[in-house]
Amino acid sequence: MRDRQRVDEELFRAWQKGDRDACEEIWARFNARLFTVTVRFCGCLVDESSARQVATTAFSKAWEELDVEGGKSKIAWRGEPQLLSYVQARVLFRCRDDLKRRWTWLRHAVDLTASDDEAEGDDFLGRLAAIPATQDDEIDRPARGRWALRQTAERLAVLGELFRDRPRLVDVIGEMREYFRRCLVEAGRLEDTKSPPRDWDMMSVDGLVEIVNPELVEASRKAMYTHIRARLGLEDKKDRNTFDQRMKDVSDGLRKWLSASDEEGE
Repeated sequence: MRDRQRVDEELFRAWQKGDRDACEEIWARFNARLFTVTVRFCGCLVDESSARQVATTAFSKAWEELDVEGGKSKIAWRGEPQLLSYVQARVLFRCRDDLKRRWTWLRHAVDLTASDDEAEGDDFLGRLAAIPATQDDEIDRPARGRWALRQTAERLAVLGELFRDRPRLVDVIGEMREYFRRCLVEAGRLEDTKSPPRDWDMMSVDGLVEIVNPELVEASRKAMYTHIRARLGLEDKKDRNTFDQRMKDVSDGLRKWLSASDEEGE
């Protein structure tokens, strides 16, 4: 009697021959066994709801690719454990790919390849999250902007966790978060018609991202760098190397994390 949780060679061969029932059965069994692990992998950077969404999309994309490979006999049968490991690697690779796009704004924020003059015109908010363009961009703009603000707040918190054992970098990341909070506060004040007005300065980042108009949030990398230097006392030219090194350390740490994700997905 066939184990309903396992994939044996008979089921595998049926899938290779184009049996769609076998394909769906294998997908269902692997999904049941790998989904929780995949959500946990994604959950280190995003909330549970987003993690489940990323995991679900990753499974669909990975299985579409694997189904094509299986139909062309590009996947050899070497036993169920090896096949499970291969499927898991492809799924995690897709998760990493999605999460990596969501971190694009962070890589940009700590990128030292551009001069301050080049950074002056950067649309920082536009790089906060790599949201795919759709035909409904104009209709969805407020919702998409709100999503970007929420993701920014979450990722700044995660970035702080990544470097929690390095106080000087935690200080830099803390000022990145404070700069972001100030941009939110200014956006809130622009539309505040209440009397008396709200006490925006007393609101948390998480509270601000839920009520400000995303389209009024103005931020740039140059302004963020200026803010960080001033707050950390690194405004003099002689302190430029110190500042650059700290930003480079943040960048290197992020790239290291991304590389680790790449290796796990291979």
